[in-house]
Amino acid sequence: MIRSVEYDAFGPWIYRLGGMHTMPPLFLPWEEETEGALLRIKIPRNIERRDASPDMNLYDRVISLFPDRILILERVERGREERPGRREIPLDGITCLRRTSCLLSGNLSLMTRTESVDIPFNSVSEEIIGEAVKIIRQHMPGGRTEPALPILVDRKNMELPFINMADKMQREDESLLPSANQNCILYDVPRQFSLALLNRLGLKEKVMAGFVILGNGRELVTVQKVYRLALPSPECYSYSTWYIPLSRLEKIEVAPFGDSLAQLRLIGENASPALPYERGNGSIMNLLEGMKQIPVERAAGM
Repeated sequence: MIRSVEYDAFGPWIYRLGGMHTMPPLFLPWEEETEGALLRIKIPRNIERRDASPDMNLYDRVISLFPDRILILERVERGREERPGRREIPLDGITCLRRTSCLLSGNLSLMTRTESVDIPFNSVSEEIIGEAVKIIRQHMPGGRTEPALPILVDRKNMELPFINMADKMQREDESLLPSANQNCILYDVPRQFSLALLNRLGLKEKVMAGFVILGNGRELVTVQKVYRLALPSPECYSYSTWYIPLSRLEKIEVAPFGDSLAQLRLIGENASPALPYERGNGSIMNLLEGMKQIPVERAAGM
């Protein structure tokens, strides 16, 4: 078998371009254009190593981050043929980011006013995705920097997974401070099926979930942990992180959720994380009080 440096290095890992990690052959026409990027990474195809060969296009995407835009080169399949695709996203057009992970399956969503651009990745490369997210957040419009959100969470009352979540976010960005927390609670949610007809039956499933909210006066970051009790598969355990600039926040909504819970929704342009919590949660009440200075719409009764 003919070997190559790219094939020898192939696996689930995302690599920075440079040195031995060269531009994939499919995207060579854009190599010069990407050279001035703050960060260039190549994202591998989601295939097993044993199914790869040196003559294949082994990388699905090359992402180049510039101070004003994101350039995405992607492998596009047309029947048995493959061709390169190219798209640009202006950073001032990104309204928020969403990052999800479920064991080894990860996804970064770049939200604009009109669409969500998904970038799947293997969670073994979570660290470099975190670096990319930080660069995007630093250069996308943040708008307001005041008032800063107060630090209201007593870590002694936080369960260990949420302390670890907060610590991880602060390692990525030390300006983020924990502002509210809900430890894991049990509740029912509508069960989702691939067949739309089944969704009309109104079947429920139980989940165990909680979250932590962090802020820095410029944006809100919500990290939610969800465990689906009814699914005996790896898909039952997941994390979802939203990054919402305060300038993009349009509405704050609190509504009853079952007998003893309420639900907080932070509604922005193409973003609406829903966060159930125990009524009387002091950190949520304090957060809402602190956010009264932010000029956004609020649901009746808040």
